[in-house]
Amino acid sequence: MNRRNFIKHLNALALWSGLGIPCIGKSANLEIDRYSFLIKIMGGWDVSLSLDPWLTPTRPSESDMFIEYRHDELINTADNKLIVGPAMNPMRALLTEVAIINGIYMADSDNGHDASLAYSVSGGGEGKYGSFSTEAYLSGHRGNLGVVGQVYSAGRSVPSIVPNTLESLFKKSNPFEVVTDFDETTALSKAKDTIRINRKKLIEAREYFLKDAPETRFSQIKDAHLVSALFRSGLSKQAELVVNESLDTHGNHVKLHLESQRKAWQIVADIFNHFRSIPMPDGSGNSLFDRTTFFVISEFSRTPYLNSAGGKDHNPLTNSCLLAGYGVKKSIKMGGSQLVDKTKSTTGLAYHIALPLDKDSEQAVLRRKNVLMLRPENIIATLADIQGLDKKFFQSVIPGIKSLETIKA
Repeated sequence: MNRRNFIKHLNALALWSGLGIPCIGKSANLEIDRYSFLIKIMGGWDVSLSLDPWLTPTRPSESDMFIEYRHDELINTADNKLIVGPAMNPMRALLTEVAIINGIYMADSDNGHDASLAYSVSGGGEGKYGSFSTEAYLSGHRGNLGVVGQVYSAGRSVPSIVPNTLESLFKKSNPFEVVTDFDETTALSKAKDTIRINRKKLIEAREYFLKDAPETRFSQIKDAHLVSALFRSGLSKQAELVVNESLDTHGNHVKLHLESQRKAWQIVADIFNHFRSIPMPDGSGNSLFDRTTFFVISEFSRTPYLNSAGGKDHNPLTNSCLLAGYGVKKSIKMGGSQLVDKTKSTTGLAYHIALPLDKDSEQAVLRRKNVLMLRPENIIATLADIQGLDKKFFQSVIPGIKSLETIKA
């Protein structure tokens, strides 16, 4: 490789945010290789079409809740433990592998996309806290190259890998040869050191990626293959991926949102199946899916009725998420929500709101005593426990935040 081409490669590598030299931190007290993958489905999903559907044949008034599917279009697992809406048809064969959490209370009023997403992925409001991936890395459970993807760090110092940059390097011939006969900037020097220290693993990750990189129009699928290559080579242990399929349907919601959400779930299903196809090399019989904790979330749900434009607006009163993989109990649903019709609403408009949980059983209840309102910080605390991480490193998980035992395998 000549000097000019190598400098081009280093300039690309230097674009990685805070590109990582091996870091020393407090590792979790677990020896098993494990990873986490945060999938952010952008726009705010209508959970009644997917994770939290209307389950009874008797329907509410359309002015209270518009439901665009028939009761017989609901999707059941064979054991009837999970019932989901038609948007999740691409996940049909995978439902026995997942856990669903409904009734996540976000806020009393709409705070917009950015603030709601920050709260969903971090468990902390006001944009002060990094995502679960950020906090997991800072807890000491980390790979040398940091977190893969579009990382929400909230200013926390965490190196991240831009997938497109690394993918383009992987497709070049001999991209990680190292030469030293040139004057170098600090950033280039750091990139060169990163190549030198991690060269063997980078070559290994490149081989994994090129072996099974798919021909697809979905950049998220290619990025997921890069994530799996970096996980397998040990260069990263956390990833974040954005899926944007135009879910923010303030108008023309009917059919449009259902199809857009179905496309988003198809991407999730493809990612899960890819990870399930990769055996771990330790002879355990586990797949990479079995060693990866997946966390699928959106900013908020949507209002139950159609507005004057035929759309559904932001609803922070309830939300849902899906967990799967390492440390997660399979084929389980917890939490719940209720529809309050317009005749019982103080505003004259129906609303869809999270139900509290009994503090002991963690079951959704209608009473107000000895209960917990499930919030994003409870999800993050649970994920930290599942991954075996020290929660004192999680800025958003303050002492006393309840972790959900129902979900843990």
